[in-house]
Amino acid sequence: MKKYLFVFSLLVVFQSKAQNSYPFPDTNAYWNMFSSNMGNLVVENPIGVIGDTTINNTQYIKIGQSTDTLFEFQSNYPFYCAVREEDSKYYFVFPNETSEVLYYDFNMEVGDTIQYPQSTIGQPIALKVVGKDSLLIGSNYRKKLYLTNLDTISTGFWPNQVWIEGIGSLYGLRHAHSYVVCSSNATSCFHQNDSLVYLNPDFQACYRWTLVGLEENQIQPLKAFPNPANEQISFELLSDELLQSPFEITDMQGKKYFSSTVNSSNFSISTSQFPTGVYFYKILHSSGKVYRGKFIKEN
Repeated sequence: MKKYLFVFSLLVVFQSKAQNSYPFPDTNAYWNMFSSNMGNLVVENPIGVIGDTTINNTQYIKIGQSTDTLFEFQSNYPFYCAVREEDSKYYFVFPNETSEVLYYDFNMEVGDTIQYPQSTIGQPIALKVVGKDSLLIGSNYRKKLYLTNLDTISTGFWPNQVWIEGIGSLYGLRHAHSYVVCSSNATSCFHQNDSLVYLNPDFQACYRWTLVGLEENQIQPLKAFPNPANEQISFELLSDELLQSPFEITDMQGKKYFSSTVNSSNFSISTSQFPTGVYFYKILHSSGKVYRGKFIKEN
């Protein structure tokens, strides 16, 4: 009898993990994205939650797209889409539109379908759930759906989809049904509450810099030395116009290791507590222009 009770308990625990829903983020969250055109990988400016908005007397989470390759949670970012969640269903409103579209439904089971009234090439499309799983992220299980296109005429243009609850499609939040001929999209990372929550296993890092390379000290008017660094890294401003500008250092996953305002043309930062690896620095000019570079921290 005890054996049966033990097995029953395991089933209850497993089902509770699979049935729990994880909400769409409503604050302090952003997505890193890439696009590929004719095989050339290019970075897309990240998108993130920048506040709330009301459309047709309905409240939505407002998603904006950064004007830089880093996300700073600025409320004046260009509008990317609006999202509201109801019973694990995500409804989207897109730029220049006022009506909402059911874009994600995490209640679907294997065999269920979702219809999109119009695709990116102007014709309807239907996706069918062909697999369902639970993905452990942190201490929470999230639903993970695998979908395929049902339109046999366009099969091959729409890739198979992977959706993760609270994150969206791995082809990009706004690409739940991507059309692909010579280009494609991908979500490389998802951050929330200043922490990396999810790194797409198809990527080694959140940012394009680590994939295509960035020559040390090529970004002017900011110079970094020595590179590689050990106990500390020094910086030299070659223009006084950058004084009083915001400056920060992040790792490959976007985790911030240093942030301050530049008050001197020459300054040094201790890297003794930085783990070994590649780091990126940037300084933001008052004009909005951003200067970047990278350095390596060695033991």
